[in-house]
Amino acid sequence: MRTELAAEIGRARDSVADLVTTTFLSAHPDWVERYGDQATEHGVKDARHHIDFLQAAVELGDPATFCDYALWCRDLLDARGIGVDFLIENLAEIRDELASRLSPPAVEAVNLAIAAGLQGLAAGQDSPRAEVDRLSPACRLYLSASVTGRREDALAIVRREVIAGASPLDVYIDIFQTALYEVGRRWQTTGLTIAEEHMATATTQFILSVLQEEQPHAASQMGTVVVTGVVNERHVVGASIVSNVLEAEGWDVRFVGSDLPHDAIVSAINRYGAGLVAISVTMSGCVAHAGDLIAQIRRSCTTAPRIIVGGAAFLHDRQLWRTIGADGFAADARSVATLAHG
Repeated sequence: MRTELAAEIGRARDSVADLVTTTFLSAHPDWVERYGDQATEHGVKDARHHIDFLQAAVELGDPATFCDYALWCRDLLDARGIGVDFLIENLAEIRDELASRLSPPAVEAVNLAIAAGLQGLAAGQDSPRAEVDRLSPACRLYLSASVTGRREDALAIVRREVIAGASPLDVYIDIFQTALYEVGRRWQTTGLTIAEEHMATATTQFILSVLQEEQPHAASQMGTVVVTGVVNERHVVGASIVSNVLEAEGWDVRFVGSDLPHDAIVSAINRYGAGLVAISVTMSGCVAHAGDLIAQIRRSCTTAPRIIVGGAAFLHDRQLWRTIGADGFAADARSVATLAHG
């Protein structure tokens, strides 16, 4: 039912964004003088973002998600010198325009979400769930965008955090890693669908590839590292994050992927003369495979590399890495960078 209501909003998005922007600029002609030809372009783009996150809040059945977005958007606009009253006016216009185009259940869902956003803005609060939710506002927004497959919206959140001063490590840990752990938790406990889990993963992989191209890379001076998973481990996002982090730290990274035969991984280690191997394991059922891979590396590599492991499979037993014969355990991407330096 929620998906159908969200789809109604999505179908109305472009026409509503165009009309709301025209109405807003007519009421505020000084904006045209201020921004020129870009006034309409920026207005439509912003209105579409508002409606995208409104759609996500309805699809998730979580009006507080839209409050998160409204507060995040307030701060973003404040950095451009745009007051909160203009945002409140814009959201109210979107609500009113959607009311004439949607079914009664969709209108009700929209009104609940926008009311949550307007309430938060009127109260001037910093975060609607700061005391009860361990996720940061940016992470919650990223989570809602990623599980509904809205890649460009998720990317906009990440880019905003980078502009605000977040380092790549901050983004990898505080947004990507935290959001994906939350996706896994919700999939196990609250009925998040497999499709939503896959959309979150695919969205994160897309953004990782964008950031990998955009971020500056240190000269390869730390040596060569092979990053991999193990047999039957099909989750690759964690290993992708590790690869990006180590490349930024100056390592010559060879990311061989996951679910490879262990012979192929050992062959890559020997071929590239890797002095470090990073193994990512998400599923606890694959820990034994990691132990087998480590034993094979010890037996078969011409030069013994250091081996570090990480991933959700090791979080509940922080000594498990010793049991399978690794040289160290990284709880997150920041730990990977520290351990890699030895």
